[in-house]
Amino acid sequence: MKTDYTPDFNLVWDAYRAAAFPNPAGSKFEAFEVWRKNELPKTEDIIEAIRIQKSNNVYMMNRKEFVPQWKHFCRWLKGRCWEDLIDLQYLERQKAVMKKEADRDRAMQRKREQYSPWLKSATPEEIQCWLNSSAGKDMGWLVKEVRPEIVEKK
Repeated sequence: MKTDYTPDFNLVWDAYRAAAFPNPAGSKFEAFEVWRKNELPKTEDIIEAIRIQKSNNVYMMNRKEFVPQWKHFCRWLKGRCWEDLIDLQYLERQKAVMKKEADRDRAMQRKREQYSPWLKSATPEEIQCWLNSSAGKDMGWLVKEVRPEIVEKK
């Protein structure tokens, strides 16, 4: 017997499965039974909650923090987990920190691309002179990366 799932349920099911991947979402049939028997918020609100929870989990994973596994979808529905509070201000602050770190990483990569060719061919004296100048200030990390033998001599 084939179950006729509603379009709204299918949208939410797909969003949840994508968010929970690679964890199993559980039985679609059981989740649909819970879906039909309970009063639920608008489909868009549930999908937004899934998106926010996924974003929070990705952030926690990137920070090497503990991330609980996604529940099976029928348990998520029964538990009204779309109501789980996630401190959105905290999440926004953390996104800002991640953006700042990404911007710093991009800036370092630009410096790497700009100075590495010169560092590979420069003499140790030229490099030391450069490090003492305003242009080379705080660039010891790059010298250590490109020419570790110069740093090790000291």
